Amino acid sequence: MKSLLILVMGLLLSACSSLSNPAPTSKINWADDVDFDAMRMMVGWADNYQQRCRDGRPLEKIYDLADAGDWQQLATIGEQWLQQCPIDIRIHYMTSMAIEQIGAQDSSDDHYRWFDGLMESLVSSGDGTSPKTAYVTISVQEEYDAMYFFQVRPTAQRLFGEPLCDEIQVVDSNGDKMVLYFNPAAHFSRLAKKRTKSN
Repeated sequence: MKSLLILVMGLLLSACSSLSNPAPTSKINWADDVDFDAMRMMVGWADNYQQRCRDGRPLEKIYDLADAGDWQQLATIGEQWLQQCPIDIRIHYMTSMAIEQIGAQDSSDDHYRWFDGLMESLVSSGDGTSPKTAYVTISVQEEYDAMYFFQVRPTAQRLFGEPLCDEIQVVDSNGDKMVLYFNPAAHFSRLAKKRTKSN
């Protein structure tokens, strides 16, 4: 039984490794079925996450285009970015909104399904009330995207607990204060790998 488990884990890891750097020509069809937990794991735990999903993230440009009502350009930039970083929750949401504005409802619904599936994957990882039940995230960026959709504003943050987590004090739109815990496990893993390589 143990050897079978090791074999299965090996196959899963090799599959994730082969998918973590897809060929540039492989285009994602947003209408396809997807395992959002596996997608977040595959992209979020990859060594190239920083280059793929942080460097050059066009979020500020996307908000500028939304303010200007340039939905076509927003949709174009959003689609391009998401082909590179398909797990970007906030840009899926903004792209869905833009595509709806230009009248392509089916395509808008596909991006909203990705947004909803990625958020569900995140919130089902914990309840955020303690370090032991922290939301497990793939990056600090994803923590802030989650708080954006929780409609809370961070006011203070520190590393705390066991396992080590981000303890974030937040306030909601009514002025009520609370504390949320996030465990950016993939982020910590990438930092540890970087330290190991530099030693």
